[in-house]
Amino acid sequence: MLTLLADYATTQRLETEPGFRSKFVRWAIELNSKTGYLQVTELGDISQKRNRGREFLKCPDLSQPELIAGGKSKCHFLIETTNVIALFNVGDEDNKTKEKHGVFIKMLFDAGQEIPSIAFISQVLQDMDTVKRIQNELQIKKAKPSDKLTFQLDGDFIVDSEVWHDWWRAFRNSIKSNITSNSHRIEVNKKPKLMRCYVTGELIKPVTTHTKIIGLVGVGGQPGGDSLISFDKEAFRSYGLEQS
Repeated sequence: MLTLLADYATTQRLETEPGFRSKFVRWAIELNSKTGYLQVTELGDISQKRNRGREFLKCPDLSQPELIAGGKSKCHFLIETTNVIALFNVGDEDNKTKEKHGVFIKMLFDAGQEIPSIAFISQVLQDMDTVKRIQNELQIKKAKPSDKLTFQLDGDFIVDSEVWHDWWRAFRNSIKSNITSNSHRIEVNKKPKLMRCYVTGELIKPVTTHTKIIGLVGVGGQPGGDSLISFDKEAFRSYGLEQS
C-alpha cells in the first residue's frame, strides 16, 4: 500500500527531491541586466494583513544537519531573509548575520562561474551603495528582517528557472560527502543495521533523523516545522533506534 502511495505521489507531482522544497517569499529585488537595481517589490496578495508572499514550488533548501555540517556558517541559496541578503536592520555587533551574508554572496559568486544571471546578482550585492538603497526601500515598505527575499532579473524569477538546479545538486553533494565521511569515521567499527523501508520494501540503513514537515502552521503545527516521528523517553526506542 505504501509503495502505491509513493507511486501516486510521483504521478501527481507531490514528491519532493531532496534539497528542494516549496517556499513562500514576501519580497523580490527587481534587477535589470543593463541598468542594474530597480526596486524592491512585495509579492503575493498585498491586500492581506498577513501576506505570506508568493509560493515558489521548487526552491533550494538545506536541512538542519547540512546547515551545521563542518561547524561552518551556512545559509540557503537564492532565497533567504532580508537581514542575510541585504543586511537589513543588522547591528554592528551582529557578526553571525554578517558572516551568513558573506556566505550568501560567496554562493552566488561560485554559482555565477557557471550561470551568468547569478553572476550578475552577485555583482549587484557586492556594491554597498546598492545594498543601502535596498535597505532603505525595505524600511519604507515596512519589511521585517525575518521576511524572505529573492531576485527577479529582467522580469523573470531566477528561482523559477532550472539553470541553477545542477549546480545546487553538486553543492549539496559536497556537503553530504562531508557528513557521510564524518559518520563513517564514527561508525567504522560498527556493522550497519539494515531495516525494511516501508515505501520501497528494500533493506536499507535508516537515517538518524528525518527532515521536518513544513507548512502545518494553519492546523496547529510549528513555524519551524514538525517531526514525523519523535519521542522523549528511552523506553520508546523501538528496534534499537535512538532518534527518529
